[in-house]
Amino acid sequence: MNLVTMPSLSPTMEVGAISLWKKKVGEPIAAGEVLAEIETDKAVVEFQLADEGFVREFLVQPGQEIAVGTPIAIVTDAADEDYSAALAQAKAASAPQAAAPAAPSAAEGSAVAAQAPAALPAPAARPAVAQPSAPAAAAVAAPATAPGDGRVRISPYARKLAEAGQLDWHRLAGSGPGGRIVSRDVEAALAAGPGAAVATPPAAAPFPAGAAYADVPLTLMRKAIARKMSEAKQTVPHFQLTRKVRAERLLEARAGLKESFPELAITLNDLIVKGCAAALRRHPAINSQFLGDRVRRFSAVDIAVAVGTEEGLVTPVLRNAEQKGLAQISQELRALGERARERKLAPEEYQGGTFTISNLGMFGVDEFNAIINTPQACILAVAGIVREPVVEGDALAIGRTMNLTLSSDHRAVDGVAAAQFMETLVRILSNPVALTL
Repeated sequence: MNLVTMPSLSPTMEVGAISLWKKKVGEPIAAGEVLAEIETDKAVVEFQLADEGFVREFLVQPGQEIAVGTPIAIVTDAADEDYSAALAQAKAASAPQAAAPAAPSAAEGSAVAAQAPAALPAPAARPAVAQPSAPAAAAVAAPATAPGDGRVRISPYARKLAEAGQLDWHRLAGSGPGGRIVSRDVEAALAAGPGAAVATPPAAAPFPAGAAYADVPLTLMRKAIARKMSEAKQTVPHFQLTRKVRAERLLEARAGLKESFPELAITLNDLIVKGCAAALRRHPAINSQFLGDRVRRFSAVDIAVAVGTEEGLVTPVLRNAEQKGLAQISQELRALGERARERKLAPEEYQGGTFTISNLGMFGVDEFNAIINTPQACILAVAGIVREPVVEGDALAIGRTMNLTLSSDHRAVDGVAAAQFMETLVRILSNPVALTL
């Protein structure tokens, strides 16, 4: 008998949600086989069962936010083993979560057993003021594009449903928070038939007619971001240093690499990451973490790079950046970014960085201050490259410049150490001849 509980899949995970059950009730499951995909505060992770047995009952529905340690399923050694005692234990353990929607009872288990994972009951919709659920007939009326970026927003569970039903979800209308496609939208489109599912949609309205506002419930990731950023801003004594970099040679280096090695697709961000790795090797005080009673300085440079996703910022980590050439850095950062946007990062891919880079230059930002990614001691904010007057000798000229702002934890780093690091970084990026493949 095995009462399966919500696992802790990362150090920051407090709650999780089943994104998709990979097995059906009544099916055997082998040790090491995936029982479910679980949405955490950072990614969607496959949860493997340690023991073999038979899946007898699912105690939560996909989409429910469940605290770590809460029972989620019952697995027995034999297919016909009585599990009433485990069910009673699970109900007692889950009693404090009265606000969560009830999972199918033991008497309803047979009905669930006859359904494929993609056909499990959809979670109840989260309330949103002035954001009513879309009727089934309007399921393909408008795409769930995020304002300004053209991307389609869909929950992981809804995407699994769409893929299982071979449905092109990119043209669906979203009735979830902020126009996000949720499971009921996919189910309505599947019920409407393939003709309706690929109909050409009109433009989406940001709000229903007459609505003054819409409340958007926080996702697991957004809750984690809110908690960690509030803690960092309130408890860490930040100070910032800003330096201006002449970027002409950096742009020339990138253009030369693009012409000579077009298949590598080297970006300015790749060059900045490489430059930071070189500077951090010379300034280990910046490549550090504040751990309460000590500061830990690292020999390896593990750079976390902020990646924007539909749910919020994720910081996948490029390990041993100081040992890698531009080609490898570019390839790994691109792969990490893709997995981050798909929420497929493994925990070891976003934990344990020693320094963070947040680059908003592609959005035309002139300068900004980033909040430290604790327990790291520093984070670098990279702004865009602009044309502006510069002094060259005794004359004025038009130059290309870029502002870099280093936020530091004053408990671990002093102003002089931060200034010396920035001086080194500016020299490297102003003349990136050493940043080779």
